[in-house]
Amino acid sequence: SISDAKWSFLLTKIYELWTWWPRREIASNIAQLKVRAQQIADRRSRYGVNNPEHLDSSSSARTRAVTYEIAEYQVTSPQIIGIKDPVGMKTVMEELEVWLTNPQAENGQAVLSIVGFGGVGKTTIATALYRKVSDKFQCRASVAVSQNYDQGKVLNSILSQVSNQEQG
Repeated sequence: SISDAKWSFLLTKIYELWTWWPRREIASNIAQLKVRAQQIADRRSRYGVNNPEHLDSSSSARTRAVTYEIAEYQVTSPQIIGIKDPVGMKTVMEELEVWLTNPQAENGQAVLSIVGFGGVGKTTIATALYRKVSDKFQCRASVAVSQNYDQGKVLNSILSQVSNQEQG
């Protein structure tokens, strides 16, 4: 009947009015999540990160949970190549330089490991420190290690650098 149709229409409009604000908030949250997902996708693309792969049980402990395949040949930004000191890191660089060149170090040996997220400047800091303090050591080696690395290749690189210095 017509009165039932009017009553149904009225109830529908009341329901829509009553749920308008929560639906608006949900739509806004979904839009924000879409923006965040796009930003994450852009960063992954920029840094060459592929989907994580779960490794089998035979993998070593250092990479057991998840590994990210990083693009093998990332192009170094030309703006970074000519930098002598990392921007905003002067105090930290001075502290690390003192620590590395401290004659009180145990057996005169020092190892510095720099870790952090991709793109924060680890390689820039390491290269700048190596340039500053490498001439103060009789024997030195510098090795860059990515998330997926071969221990044998790393050790061979260190050994070849050290043995070349001893022979030369």
